[in-house]
Amino acid sequence: MFLTMHRSLRHCLIRAALGVAAACVSMGASAQVKAYRACLIESPLQTLGAPTIVTNCLQGAKGTRRSAIKDRCEGVAWHAAGGMGRDNVARLTWLAQCPRQADAVCKGAFDGDFDLYHYDRNEEQLEALADECEADGGEWHAFDE
Repeated sequence: MFLTMHRSLRHCLIRAALGVAAACVSMGASAQVKAYRACLIESPLQTLGAPTIVTNCLQGAKGTRRSAIKDRCEGVAWHAAGGMGRDNVARLTWLAQCPRQADAVCKGAFDGDFDLYHYDRNEEQLEALADECEADGGEWHAFDE
């Protein structure tokens, strides 16, 4: 029957099927994002004239609304990309939880709603981040390698 169907009708059916498939994929993607409680943010940073990729991960504490997680993650990624007059691109990846191979974590960051994990940082950077964490009321934990 498909072979004898008029070409324009076949074209319409194919477009309709593709539209339904795209809607299903879109619904599935949004459902997946809603299940995530963390985000990984990778952004470039100039350190002594050399480009470096900075990686942080924010994980919502128990009870933190998903909309608050989404807003905070997108805000931090926006700041990392374009804040402070920089014109960079930050990569934002949604995760179920932050990877554990971090250098350190600031527990209770952002008014106690998030744990902020830091990756691939040197000792000097970690010391500055520890001071910042504690000044903001967070609890600093450095991990041994």
